[in-house]
Amino acid sequence: MLSLVHRITARVPQLQRANLRFSLTIASLPSQRRYALSWLLSLQEDYLLRRRQPWLTYDAIRHLTNHVGTNLKVFEFGSGSSTLFWASRATMCVSVEHDPGWVARLRPLLSQMPQVDLRLVLPEPLAGAPRAPQEADFANPTLCLSSDPAYTGMTFQAYASQIDTFPDGFFDVVLVDGRARPSCIAHSVAKVREGGLFILDNANIPHYLAQTRHYVTNFDVIEFSGIAPIGRVIAQTNLYWRRKMTE
Repeated sequence: MLSLVHRITARVPQLQRANLRFSLTIASLPSQRRYALSWLLSLQEDYLLRRRQPWLTYDAIRHLTNHVGTNLKVFEFGSGSSTLFWASRATMCVSVEHDPGWVARLRPLLSQMPQVDLRLVLPEPLAGAPRAPQEADFANPTLCLSSDPAYTGMTFQAYASQIDTFPDGFFDVVLVDGRARPSCIAHSVAKVREGGLFILDNANIPHYLAQTRHYVTNFDVIEFSGIAPIGRVIAQTNLYWRRKMTE
């Protein structure tokens, strides 16, 4: 079987080869085959924006579509197609983004959505920061660091603390799908109301939860491992439902 795959993929360009290989991976996973066409369509430019589909695992998207209602108060770290998804369900959506170019791309799409508060919050130079990524402790939520080498020596403290101005228990949904995720977890978990939802995308990346798992001990978790739009790896989206306190 592998020799056949190699013979087929050797005849197509590199990007198409990667897509074909991952298509074969999808075909080998019974629980994910239903999403094969959706995944292929997601490779089109701006497909997720047009469909207003979050960039989470497909099983998580399906669960959210079926179980999350409307009139929500939402906060998200990382904007994009998820912002458009929440806008159709929210009375307010605060979306924090670090990329000026991406914000400029999104603003026209949000011009008729007054319920969305899109905030551009840039990283800042960090005095005494490690000079090389391997020297940094990305798991430490107090440091507000991004593991992206492009942001070596930068702090996302202002970015992660945007949610601090809201009272605890204020939001129905908080989504962490942006930069410095351990720091965003530490700042935002308390802002989810009882019975509300906290979402961590790419939860399979070890350093996201290595020093922050204790923040979600009062939540019931559903882990959705599988394929996601555009990506060519198996990803994981965790949905944490905050338990209601017993009287």
